Amino acid sequence: MALEGDTPVGYLFGHREVTEKTTSVYEAGTLFFEIEELYIKPTYRSRGIGRELFRYVEKEVSNDVELLMLGTATKNFRAILHFYIDELGMEFWSARLFKRIEKAR
Repeated sequence: MALEGDTPVGYLFGHREVTEKTTSVYEAGTLFFEIEELYIKPTYRSRGIGRELFRYVEKEVSNDVELLMLGTATKNFRAILHFYIDELGMEFWSARLFKRIEKAR
C-alpha cells in the first residue's frame, strides 16, 4: 500500500502461482507472481507511485518467482502499454480485441 502520511493513496496486490501449461513464453511449472490490481487514486496519478509499488513488489518476489504477469483492461490502452512496457520493462504477449458491429437495416 502507498501512503501519504496516514492516507492510503494506492495499492498493488497479487499472488504467487505456478503455470500449468507450456506456452511460447514459459514452461509448465514456472513460478510467477500475478498482479491482480494496481490502483492509484486519480489525484495522485502521474507522480511515480504506481512505478514505485511495482518496483517494490518486483524486488520482494524476485527470489521466489521467475515472472511477473498481469492482465489489464482500460480505455486508454496507449497509456497503459506505455506504462507497463516502456516504463516498467514488461513484454507484450497477447491481446483480446473487439469491434462493435452495427446491425444491417
